[in-house]
Amino acid sequence: MKKIKNYYSKFVLLLTKHGFKNEQVNKNLLILLSLFLLSTLIVMLFSIFVLQNVLTSSYLSQKEKQEKFFFWIEKVEEFPNSPDVLYNAAVVSVEVEKHETALKLLKKAIDFDPQFDEAKNLQKEIIEGVR
Repeated sequence: MKKIKNYYSKFVLLLTKHGFKNEQVNKNLLILLSLFLLSTLIVMLFSIFVLQNVLTSSYLSQKEKQEKFFFWIEKVEEFPNSPDVLYNAAVVSVEVEKHETALKLLKKAIDFDPQFDEAKNLQKEIIEGVR
């Protein structure tokens, strides 16, 4: 704080040597400081707003994925022999990072339909760590 006062005093002295009145310098510096603080506050508020929106959308997105996952798991319980239902449940399982569940579902889907290429491709991607 002492350094700031020292710089301020030197700055005021320099300006008064060039014809500026001390009151005018103080008034202008006060205006500049106020504008700086106001702009800083605006930037901070905008940053908080953006961060809040990002976090909220991320949370909602995760929540929606979880709801989709539970929906498809219920469908698997209703239709345990349907390769399409098993595959869709596996896709959503990957979205919520439940890879072991996805692999089990894909294995069942492929057992019911050995020609189910999409299920085989997804299974391969999960095993290779692509997804």
